[in-house]
Amino acid sequence: MPKSNVLTLRVPWELKHRLEKEARFQGVSINQLSNYLLSEQLTKIETISQLEMRLAKKSISE
Repeated sequence: MPKSNVLTLRVPWELKHRLEKEARFQGVSINQLSNYLLSEQLTKIETISQLEMRLAKKSISE
């Protein structure tokens, strides 16, 4: 099993409530749902950043 680190994250009460509700609905822990959501969103942001960097290197004539 991969090593993990503890991250204390302060979130608004409403967001925590929404996470708890969705985690119960999905049948997973808040930790599992949070890790999934963070991973998915970070992957999207990284992809956009990579595309923006590649586009910045191109000229209109290319």
